[in-house]
Amino acid sequence: AEIKYTLLRMLALCMNIYGKTEIAKDDVVTFLDSVKSNIAISYISKANIEDLYDRALLIPNENSVQFFNTEIQEFLASKEVIHLGKASQILFDVAYDSNLNEFKPFWKNTIKFIIEQEISVQSDLIDFMLRRFSSLDYSLLQLVLCDNTWTINSISGNTKDATFKSILKYYCDNQWLLGYYFAEKLRLYYTSSNSTFLEKLWNDGKKDKIILSNLLAIIHFLILNKKLDEEN
Repeated sequence: AEIKYTLLRMLALCMNIYGKTEIAKDDVVTFLDSVKSNIAISYISKANIEDLYDRALLIPNENSVQFFNTEIQEFLASKEVIHLGKASQILFDVAYDSNLNEFKPFWKNTIKFIIEQEISVQSDLIDFMLRRFSSLDYSLLQLVLCDNTWTINSISGNTKDATFKSILKYYCDNQWLLGYYFAEKLRLYYTSSNSTFLEKLWNDGKKDKIILSNLLAIIHFLILNKKLDEEN
């Protein structure tokens, strides 16, 4: 059973790399061979591909292999990336399009799954974006910022503090509006250490409509969730 699960993870990752949600059965061995796994090749050569359907994760098509839904494929691909180690490096190797200077759209949900399992990847991606200062990061930052409370609670206070500060400042410096949904996500990273930063940003940006709009959006959610004490 463990070997089957490993093969399904590997298959999902290979399909993600090639941007496929369905492949011909004849191509399964070729796909798995691309990861140079002796386990995969030896298993597939000895067993019928239909054996992989036992876990009810694949659609039993006659001539093709396809996961029951894309989300299953994306999740299994994320599990394999985590299993291989150095998840951030793997993402840059297989999911980042250097020609377009952005991550491939096909990997959007897989990246989210990876971050939820290994939160350090989030910091690596955010650091990368803050260094390059690109307009492409407007949507990408919204993708990599986690909204899973359990995961966020596992982050150190210093990391949350730095993440909140750097992203809010980055948006304000670029004159980008946070938007309702993203402001709600960002407030999850707020710590009491950020209060002085917010006050300074407010005083320095009084005449800037974008900065004031972003601050009001953040403060709205902080008050709503009782994250601001009476002193603030």
